[in-house]
Amino acid sequence: MNAKHLLTIYPDSLPPGGIDLAADIAAEDLNVPEDDRLVCAAPIKLRLHVSLVHGGILAEGSLHSVLRCRCDRCLTYYDHDLTIGAVCHFSKSTDNEPVDLTDDIRQDILLAFPQQCLCRENCAGLCSNCGQNLNVRDCGCQHQTVPNDTWHALDKLQFNGDPNSNASN
Repeated sequence: MNAKHLLTIYPDSLPPGGIDLAADIAAEDLNVPEDDRLVCAAPIKLRLHVSLVHGGILAEGSLHSVLRCRCDRCLTYYDHDLTIGAVCHFSKSTDNEPVDLTDDIRQDILLAFPQQCLCRENCAGLCSNCGQNLNVRDCGCQHQTVPNDTWHALDKLQFNGDPNSNASN
């Protein structure tokens, strides 16, 4: 059974107590984008209770998967546990029209993706000179200190014809 079919709810077929949905869904069935930085390494375990409430459909539950991530600092791959314990969606049902929860579930997953992928909080990254992974060993390169002032290089710029310069016309 594909995700689209599983996540399409027909209000007139829901029993008074609602239904429980439990499924393992592939990320591609939900159109979850993947690249070399983030990949769903395991199926998405979906557990939902769907019921009729106040003229609509309420879906509550949880999602779980494992992401295969590439660290933004050292470029090594690591596994990241993706758990969403509070999935909750209300969809107003009009005239017993079917309600598709696929987009809502996909958005929950995308919002839970890490904004910065780090293999560990104190990842040392790669040496900017030789490329050595500094988590594995120190490379021994002489590192230049970078000035703290971001605008340092711009302060040295001089422009011809600058209206604020003291040059006479």
